[in-house]
Amino acid sequence: MVNIATTTNLNDWVSPRISSQQIINNLARTIHPGNIILLHDGGTHMNTVNAMPGIIDTVHRLGYEFVSLDDMLASGILQTKYRVYADTVSQIAESVNSDDQIQEADKNTIVDLLAYMEMTARLEPERKAMIEKAILEIKNSGSNIRS
Repeated sequence: MVNIATTTNLNDWVSPRISSQQIINNLARTIHPGNIILLHDGGTHMNTVNAMPGIIDTVHRLGYEFVSLDDMLASGILQTKYRVYADTVSQIAESVNSDDQIQEADKNTIVDLLAYMEMTARLEPERKAMIEKAILEIKNSGSNIRS
């Protein structure tokens, strides 16, 4: 089983909701090869739905194209720097008392550390530093992290 996570969060979920133009601006500022973009379309997310034509135009204007996940995986664009087993992620979460998007999982589940770090990008710098330190300590101890 492979866990594919988003790499770019356009913050269309924040409250109060950001405008369609802000969503498009966030995309233009953060787009890069291999992006998997997180967007929301339910409930009160009409600004995201309304932003879609501008998102598509911006992607094409900047020279990018939309591809299927199968094509992206086959291209080799998605690279995993580290593989972290779920029990290690749990150790990290416990070491920083974090409940931010980390869930207990089957020990056979592999979590892409780079995607995990993308999820933590919105954390305060001090908290992110604590998580990075915990990851490094666990890696240096040889516990369950494989490069």
